[in-house]
Amino acid sequence: MINILNIEDSEADHELILRHLRKGGLTEIFSQRVQTEEELRLALSDSKWTLVISDYNVPGFDPMRALEIVRETAKELPFIVVSGLVGEESVADMMKAGVEDFVIKSRLERVAAVVKRALRELEVTEQEAKSRALAKQALEAKEQMLAIVYHDIKNPLSAIQLDAQMLELLSHKEPSQEAMDELRLQSERILRTVDRLKCLVTDLLEKNNSKKDISNDHFFSIERGLHNPANLLNEVLDSYRPLIQEKNILIKKSVVQRKMETLFDKERIFQVVSNLLGNALKFTPIGGEISLLFDEDLNGEYTFTVSDNGEGIAENELTLIFDKYWTGGSGHGLGLYICKSIVESHGGTIHAGNNPKGGAFFTFCIPNLARKESSTSSELNENSKIVYIIDDDEDLREVISWALEKDGYRVFPYNNPQVALDDFLHTNYLPGLIILDFNMGKMNGNDFLNLKVKSDNESIRKCPVLMISAAPDEVAKSIPSDLYREILVKPIDLARLLQAVKTHTQSK
Repeated sequence: MINILNIEDSEADHELILRHLRKGGLTEIFSQRVQTEEELRLALSDSKWTLVISDYNVPGFDPMRALEIVRETAKELPFIVVSGLVGEESVADMMKAGVEDFVIKSRLERVAAVVKRALRELEVTEQEAKSRALAKQALEAKEQMLAIVYHDIKNPLSAIQLDAQMLELLSHKEPSQEAMDELRLQSERILRTVDRLKCLVTDLLEKNNSKKDISNDHFFSIERGLHNPANLLNEVLDSYRPLIQEKNILIKKSVVQRKMETLFDKERIFQVVSNLLGNALKFTPIGGEISLLFDEDLNGEYTFTVSDNGEGIAENELTLIFDKYWTGGSGHGLGLYICKSIVESHGGTIHAGNNPKGGAFFTFCIPNLARKESSTSSELNENSKIVYIIDDDEDLREVISWALEKDGYRVFPYNNPQVALDDFLHTNYLPGLIILDFNMGKMNGNDFLNLKVKSDNESIRKCPVLMISAAPDEVAKSIPSDLYREILVKPIDLARLLQAVKTHTQSK
């Protein structure tokens, strides 16, 4: 049960929020509406609340004051503000004060997602508090573990440091849309890396908790879902982009994928691939080369391989590197032990070796559990509708993806057009339509289309493109009309978009 304390002077708005929450899948809700300081203090005397949602404009009762009152008795209680229009300075002040998020009243369809995210973050905070308490109890017995933890987290810490340095450099540039896009991308990468780092630390603490029963080496809890392995590989690469660029490493990626989705725990497999790539980056010389392979066989079993041209692994260490606490030789630490545990928890296997021409490789295989547990849900048939969305605006990608998926389309969203072009070379799931933003930081629509028409794949060359732009006249002047089917003007009319997608996928 989710217990919501709603600071709202309008009963109609209160009911509208509840309607959107239930529509978003939050069906077990209790909500109480208050509209004065006295009512809020009285309600807070009951400790049952899960989160607070506050209107920005409650007569005689501003949200900053409401937040102060809430924090007096409930320091961790998520506080979300619902507002019409609010200035950027006001938003910044409230975020500094501890507001978790904002929802614009014209986009109340997002309130369920915001609430879910706030609850997940609260759960993570509570879990972190438990982990910290556990670490304090076991501190004397874990000195060796802490040394290994430091060893294994240097890669994500280095990525965070490099991103932060790049942000600092960008801050000295003249303000521009391109600079703002760069700042946003670097900030997003830092936040993703921090999330992965927190997950790694939590796992390390749990695996070394003397009060846990670790007689079973596969201690990790696995939460499987249908995910796209190739997309996961791109996410891992993106998280290490600063380190790759710093060492001028050439990344060779090969993807052989037959199904759109496979059943696995995305966060856990991300840990495995990230750890293996991080090790490869450590031991590959400046200007070296790393190969990443994802291969899916006809039975749906998939294999990830990370290979480098570094110094390789001593033969007498190959049988030891996955052991817990092993730090001999080049010192792979606890990370490979965790990788082995995660892979085996999926029913898979992992091994390492040396390449004939130098360097090491790590390979892990995961069986096709989706074949047993979801016989048809992840299969792609000839009539499936596939749409690629290429837009660096996260909110717009999210809304368009949601709308198209509800209408039966399979959606591949990209914030980087170059990554989309690269994936065209490897995927068996070519798009039936591309929705392309004309103005993007890294590559504009014109550049993308010029590269698209040069593709060796005829299906890609002929794939219809639906342009979206706030300046349609600029698009019409700069791009030949035969390279796209239609231009939709921002702000996008959702009904018009769905009709255009339907028209152009059918007319392909």
